[in-house]
Amino acid sequence: MWVAIWRRWVRLQPAFKVLFFALLSLGIYLGVTSGPSGGYGAAAPLLHAGGLFTCTILSYLGFPKWRWWFRGGLVFSAGVFIEAAQYFNPRRHADVNDLYVNAVGVVSALLLIWAWRAWNHRRNLNYARQHRHH
Repeated sequence: MWVAIWRRWVRLQPAFKVLFFALLSLGIYLGVTSGPSGGYGAAAPLLHAGGLFTCTILSYLGFPKWRWWFRGGLVFSAGVFIEAAQYFNPRRHADVNDLYVNAVGVVSALLLIWAWRAWNHRRNLNYARQHRHH
């Protein structure tokens, strides 16, 4: 079963790369252009954390060999760029609290990736122990 999942993941990896860059580009575009007149209200933290969480996960699915600090830094930098651009856009409002929420999204995704990799590594070690030839 795991071999089938791995093969499918490898086959879909180019699609994950495209999705990662598409979502990242869409987020930057929507973040730097004029937003809705009433703002996003209570949904704003969910959009920030959820968007960067999703980008971080997609970056892992598309580019699994990236180091954790590069992955986190790249995605978090996109959030910093958006807030900096909003500061210079008179129709938008930059907020340092958005950076905290962005960090929560990125760190949550990095922790999930770490847990997945640790679980998968442990599972592979157990499999190797069970199937050792003496």
